[in-house]
Amino acid sequence: EDAVPGYIGKVSGYNVTNTITSVPVRKVDIAGGTPLAGAHLQILDKDKKVVEDWTSTANDFIAEGLLTGVPYTLHEVSAPEGYGLAADTVFWLNDDGTVNADKSTAACENGVVLVEDKYVQTEDTSVSVVKTVSYNGLSLVAEGISFYAGLYYDRECTKLAAPHKEIRLEKASSAEVTFHNLEVGRTYYVGECDANGNVIYSGEITGGVAYQAKFTGTNGNCVVTSRGGNVKVALDNQMAELPDGFYIAGQLHVTKKLLNVNGEPMNSNETFYAGIFDDPEYKKLSGSVESNILELKPDGGSQAENTTSVMLASVDSTVTVYVTEVDALGEPVAGAPGFMYEVTVEGGTAALSAQNNEAFVTITNQVKETAKEEEEIYEEKSGKKNQTKTNGKSKTGDDVPILPTAVLCAVSTIGAIWILRRRRLK
Repeated sequence: EDAVPGYIGKVSGYNVTNTITSVPVRKVDIAGGTPLAGAHLQILDKDKKVVEDWTSTANDFIAEGLLTGVPYTLHEVSAPEGYGLAADTVFWLNDDGTVNADKSTAACENGVVLVEDKYVQTEDTSVSVVKTVSYNGLSLVAEGISFYAGLYYDRECTKLAAPHKEIRLEKASSAEVTFHNLEVGRTYYVGECDANGNVIYSGEITGGVAYQAKFTGTNGNCVVTSRGGNVKVALDNQMAELPDGFYIAGQLHVTKKLLNVNGEPMNSNETFYAGIFDDPEYKKLSGSVESNILELKPDGGSQAENTTSVMLASVDSTVTVYVTEVDALGEPVAGAPGFMYEVTVEGGTAALSAQNNEAFVTITNQVKETAKEEEEIYEEKSGKKNQTKTNGKSKTGDDVPILPTAVLCAVSTIGAIWILRRRRLK
């Protein structure tokens, strides 16, 4: 026979015992499981009728007399101060009064049904992880490899606060990922993890080379968020040896300076480019750098800077690169038709090694004294201008030849004078 609704039936010999169902419900912080007081909670039946209604305290709420084999919904009416509302979850009871974990969407811990709350989330609150790789204190460039980072609620990094992210190093010495829409005021923990989000503290890569994950520049891997803030965490994988597919990283810094015709700093919103080549003739863009065409944008100022990594195959190798000004396609522009600047390059030949792994190049553009005239000639030849001066001859926008026009005007004038003299004689 079925048990009385809300009771559990137990047969022992000739005795039938009915025990009322009893389910503990606990309101907790999703991060550490700490009980939270002040939440207005309800349990709804399958018809959305309220069967329990209470305000949470530090102690568990005991829901009694619930039916087995039917769904119940946990609904949060209002959350504690600083927390967002938890989404509705559903739980079912087995015939013995325990929670059916397979059918329930509600979290359950040791037989206690949990209602988990998060701090209020905001779109402009985030944590960024900057990934680098090093060997013996030298920064490395990866030819192509993926690592993973996770953001966790707990110090042991067992409870992900957001889906973990891939950090891809592709001919680069660093890469960055950002976790957005985080909870204001929450303490998070950053961890290196595998492709499944499981935290790791060391690992192996190509060829069995071991590495250790080290956090620098923050309070370990612990970060506290603030409204509108972005916290950066530096994560460095320190290699036991130089592995295949990795290079020692050099840094090539390029500075663009702009001068007017008088040699004074000149502001500009133009976009310039620096090309990095393997040969002094500037024919072959380099394959030994992270980016062989660097964009230089003064953004209304007179100067711009950009940096790229140079890949050194070993601690004993040297890479020499040649830098000049180019267009967006990598073609040198110094002396090109219509280019209004004289180009001067300082440090344009740069040799980098593990011992000398930084180089600085300065490209200075000064407006030519003949810039306006050259620009007009260029525009005329390219059809960009209707009127210009070339070799002392004028040309009008309507293409009427100036000499025949002048002759016609002269003849007309002579004719007019002759007519006037005739009239005067008469």
